[in-house]
Amino acid sequence: MGKIVIPRPPNAVVAEENGCPAVLPFTYNISAFRGRSFEERGLLLHYTPPQAGPAPKQRPPSDSYLSITYPFTSNELLRDQYQRFSSPFLRVGLLLEDMDSFAADVATRHLGGLPPGYTVVTATVDKVAFATARTAAGAAAAAGADSTTAAAAADEAAGEAAAADVGSPPHKLQRQLPPGWGPAAQQQQQPVSGDSATLQSPLTLHSDLRLAGQVAWAGRTSMEVVVEVSTAAVALPDASAEAAAAEDGELDDAPPAAAAAAGASYSRRWLHRAIAHFIMVLRPTGSSSSSGSSGGVVAVPGVVPGTALEQLHFDAAAERSAANRARRASKRLLTGTEPAGDEVSLLYELAEEQLQRQIQQREEHEALSWAGSASTAGRSPTSMQPPCLGPVPMSRSSQSHLAIMHRQDRNNAGSIFGGHLLRLAAELAYSTAVLHAGRHCEAVAMGDVAFKQPVPIGCVLEMRAKVVYTAGALMRVTVVATKHQQLMEQRSASELQSSVTNDFTFVLAAVGSAPLRPVEPESLREALQYLAAHRQHTSDGYSAPALLLRDGMEHVLLAGEGAAAH
Repeated sequence: MGKIVIPRPPNAVVAEENGCPAVLPFTYNISAFRGRSFEERGLLLHYTPPQAGPAPKQRPPSDSYLSITYPFTSNELLRDQYQRFSSPFLRVGLLLEDMDSFAADVATRHLGGLPPGYTVVTATVDKVAFATARTAAGAAAAAGADSTTAAAAADEAAGEAAAADVGSPPHKLQRQLPPGWGPAAQQQQQPVSGDSATLQSPLTLHSDLRLAGQVAWAGRTSMEVVVEVSTAAVALPDASAEAAAAEDGELDDAPPAAAAAAGASYSRRWLHRAIAHFIMVLRPTGSSSSSGSSGGVVAVPGVVPGTALEQLHFDAAAERSAANRARRASKRLLTGTEPAGDEVSLLYELAEEQLQRQIQQREEHEALSWAGSASTAGRSPTSMQPPCLGPVPMSRSSQSHLAIMHRQDRNNAGSIFGGHLLRLAAELAYSTAVLHAGRHCEAVAMGDVAFKQPVPIGCVLEMRAKVVYTAGALMRVTVVATKHQQLMEQRSASELQSSVTNDFTFVLAAVGSAPLRPVEPESLREALQYLAAHRQHTSDGYSAPALLLRDGMEHVLLAGEGAAAH
């Protein structure tokens, strides 16, 4: 957790209930399509009022500011809708759904409204990073399988991250919850500090949640929307709390339910939990593009940063845009550039280890066949090793999901909205990670999401996921979505057109200290996928682990024995 990166502008106002449809043209309509009324959920909307006069050719990011507050602590219906299983944790897939439509609303604010014959669609999701989860998981991966060392490293990394974000030591907070929330509420009311392991937990329903977003950068027809996820804690009403809010987080008035539960005029302090970068594109609608009535290309207003923080967002977004253009220009689908240096050695070691293991297994099989011993039949040294230590063929981690695309999940343009696809992919990635790890996993990040084609209502969507890389407790799971649809001119039901619509990459962390089974590529294509994941892993700032090959197996065995002893 750390400093809020999208603070609320001073001129932001609360939207009246009858004004929400105009301010949220995507979120409001999609919620209505799906029977999840904006009003029934009790969501609170803040926005910056539009400026009077003609539409400017350039806008500051604050002009497009929007925020939606989820009152989980006071709205039982809302908690029930977003609850994961029977736990107090939040369903991340549903949050991704909301973030996608919310990003479209922010982009529309920057445009000053949708031009006739045009709509806003999601082109890519550059990155979604859950900051505290990433810190803890990265520390655990760097520390290896020793649970004591991993916990210490996680605490140290969390403290460093908080200091880097805030510039001062973390301050004490007192979490307050409405009465009747259950035994977990009593635990949550204990004072915690910013570098405590308690704060490394996933998003829960014990705190109100806020989405805040604004356009950070704009090109000719595209915009980068930065979306921040923050959670609320109830700060003690003294001078130190207000000083803390000035440096770390954002302070505003607590909702009536929380204030009543606290028994005093406490204030609510918002803490940064995640950040996402959505690339939104202005495109003609189907009817206007086919009829040619759109009247030419509509230019997106430019972005003029008004504060130092907005300038940082602008510069970072411009760098990401340039990097994405360079990657697309390379026309290399898997790795971007040819393997070189240590990467060649990495691929060679993978192939060498696989060959050595095949030779060893063949020799063991021949030795057992020659001995013919009934007591050892079918129990080779390889098969008697702990199953969690051996590499797994990458293809064996693959899982798939088929779904019919229904009308209730449409967007304003009449196709399936991107947030629904994000949720389906996120939940398949989670299931794939759990089956590979053999235990619960938590979302750490999502990136490299490409929306290549619209997904029509009525098609069959096939999603295939597999683990392409492991490092300590972390896994990278890729998901590819393919639509299968019958064209109008085709008369035979067996004649379907299939095309890839989306690519997704997820990073998940397995809960617990036991090492994950590494995945092993079995083909050149899988080896390049492994290499691409390795590059992205190190580029994202995670520690690059030693390969779990012959030289590393002794360490893994010792770590496994240590974990078992505990």
